[in-house]
Amino acid sequence: MIERVKKFLGYKSDAQLARALGMSVQNFSKQKKTKGAETAAYRLAVDRGADPDWLLTGRGEAKAVKSDTSLAALAGKLLADGMGEGQDKVILGLILQMQNEQSRRLDLLSSKLERLANERDASVAQFGEVETRIRNELAARREVVAKLSNTLAVLQLDLGELKNRLIDAGRTEDIRLLGELGSGVK
Repeated sequence: MIERVKKFLGYKSDAQLARALGMSVQNFSKQKKTKGAETAAYRLAVDRGADPDWLLTGRGEAKAVKSDTSLAALAGKLLADGMGEGQDKVILGLILQMQNEQSRRLDLLSSKLERLANERDASVAQFGEVETRIRNELAARREVVAKLSNTLAVLQLDLGELKNRLIDAGRTEDIRLLGELGSGVK
């Protein structure tokens, strides 16, 4: 199977495959004896689109075709094709490893979804905090505007009262100056 994996991936040597698997050449050679390298190479090739049946048996197309590729269907097909003595255990072991890999991927996706949901919740909370600060700032500014409006109204009343006193005292020049001053206060 190692040769089919190398062929599918376009590698000419075990060293290239070892590097792709993240192994040293020495470790890869040791793992070949225990089928560990074969299992890792199989997973790598399947992840990159190789047909599991072709990898295991050499029959069919190297590239995976969209069909019933459930693990149960694959196991049934391989066993029905009359695998040799002992190979059925290897195949079943590989299928179990594929199931474990699918579970691991599902766990990773679940973790990623949970992280994204947490990030979304944090963003919503942060938005709520910003919205509260903006509302508080707006309320404070409205309060300042109300106080300024009240102060302006008092000033206008005071100017009106001062103007009336100046009129009573006959101080026309001061009334003219007061008019100019009052025109700036509205």
